[in-house]
Amino acid sequence: YSTTAELVELCGELKVFRRVYASHIRNEGRDLLESVQEAIEIGRKNNITVQISHHKAKGKSNWGKVRYTLKTMEQERSKGLEIGCDVYPYLAGATTITSILPSWVLEGGISKMLERLKNDEQRKRIKRDYIEDNIKDGNDLKDAGLEGIFIASSKDHRYEGMSIGEIIPCLLRS
Repeated sequence: YSTTAELVELCGELKVFRRVYASHIRNEGRDLLESVQEAIEIGRKNNITVQISHHKAKGKSNWGKVRYTLKTMEQERSKGLEIGCDVYPYLAGATTITSILPSWVLEGGISKMLERLKNDEQRKRIKRDYIEDNIKDGNDLKDAGLEGIFIASSKDHRYEGMSIGEIIPCLLRS
């Protein structure tokens, strides 16, 4: 993942072409406020327009945070920064199943992730992170529950349309 400094440098090119910095911000959960501030910093340092894509507070424990981020955006607009956001009008989202894993599991790509998932000690660490709610990116399993995360498509089509909570008993029987 890029650092803020790297993003500031990359987005410097946007000013030359009078383009917008449209950001799927770094974190929409616990660190939502900091992530919006980061997008603002990138826009301010480059004097470019900022668009926060699909703005939301992910997870029930974060739902009130958009009041603060929207107020922050209003304050920034009053200071001259062109900033806006868009939202989608539904509660669900779609992504890959790997998004429920702690970010450290994904470091180094798919092959490293698979190595970690095959390792008993690493799986214990993942479980511990969920139990202790020590997941920086947000604990989707805690927020949505096993019944709130569904498989939309899979190589094994038997599980499509089922929740993780419905799949687990099937896997335990096999």
